[in-house]
Amino acid sequence: MQERREESKLELELKGFAVGSAVLGAAYAALGVLEVVSVAGGFSFEPVPADAAGGLCLLVVAATFLLGAKELLEGRTLGISFVVVGVALAAVFGLLYVLIAVAHALMFVLGEAEELSLLAELRPEIWLALAAAAMAPYLRRALKELRAI
Repeated sequence: MQERREESKLELELKGFAVGSAVLGAAYAALGVLEVVSVAGGFSFEPVPADAAGGLCLLVVAATFLLGAKELLEGRTLGISFVVVGVALAAVFGLLYVLIAVAHALMFVLGEAEELSLLAELRPEIWLALAAAAMAPYLRRALKELRAI
């Protein structure tokens, strides 16, 4: 009885990861498409920069999250690995854009840049990485529970 309760709790957590992964995947996909379309000149929205390479990277992260959600919703625990990789990719790209923002701020402080736009430096990738990082402690616990089975 206790074992069944633990198993159903884990199944419920995995469904939660599926929903969270699907939401993050959709957000990454939407922003990735907007960034790529902005390069072509078909769309212009201030918080979304026109960056083809960044947009394609966002689409890769989106695909990873969405594949994880699909696997988890089908009941396959293999999907958790896609979510882990998606969180890792989000962290890498988020950290990269934070480092770029710090480099621009240092150039401004050293007088190499004329102006510093905080809005332009806080790209959507940073905010999405923070949202994805919120899943990390729960993923760690779920992975420990999966290893115990």
